[in-house]
Amino acid sequence: MGTFEHRRHRETLCDYLAEKGRRQPDIVARGIYDKRWYVVRNSASILARIGDDRSLKYLADAMNNKEPRVRLEIVTALKDSNNDKALPILVSGVADSEREIRQQSIEGILAHGGRAAFETIAGIINDEKFADLETDEQRMLLRAFSELGGEVAVSYLAQLIEQYNFWRNSTLVFYRRIAFEALAYNHSNRAEKLLVRLSSNWRPDIRRQAAATLQRRREIMLTGD
Repeated sequence: MGTFEHRRHRETLCDYLAEKGRRQPDIVARGIYDKRWYVVRNSASILARIGDDRSLKYLADAMNNKEPRVRLEIVTALKDSNNDKALPILVSGVADSEREIRQQSIEGILAHGGRAAFETIAGIINDEKFADLETDEQRMLLRAFSELGGEVAVSYLAQLIEQYNFWRNSTLVFYRRIAFEALAYNHSNRAEKLLVRLSSNWRPDIRRQAAATLQRRREIMLTGD
């Protein structure tokens, strides 16, 4: 893998090994332990395309590689994985020091969809490290939590919205705002009822945001935006 100079040659070899290596992922995985980062990256790409449990085990080890381009290749390639065991690898990417790796990891979890992805996102949100993520990353995760969770997610979002903020803490203000944003994409009847109730809340800020979110949600429901 390390001897090819032309990209097309490397891609052709990767295509071949991804197809023929399905029965022998252990052989392909030898490249994971190579000292050359580009060999590790190519091997990781192949293993991600094979996508079985053994391949994913090697990829979990490769997420400890110091070269960011290796880790980025792994989480990007796993976007197309249907194996639920890819999710813990993507979770490790959400905590990565590199912003692009975190973004690709979050998008990979969202692309996975389903109950397993919802439970994975719930775990990230409930972890204390959630507060360390950038605001757009928190927003993406909370919206996905709401979309995938449906009525199950409503109680948690309601807590973020209704908690008291006597000291006008900016973090609580932000969480209330993105919780309302997330509710706009929740298609459950429970979300509708919550927003209707909050539209009559005695606190002006909640009442105003609830009314705006209710209108936005109905637009989304009608247009599919």
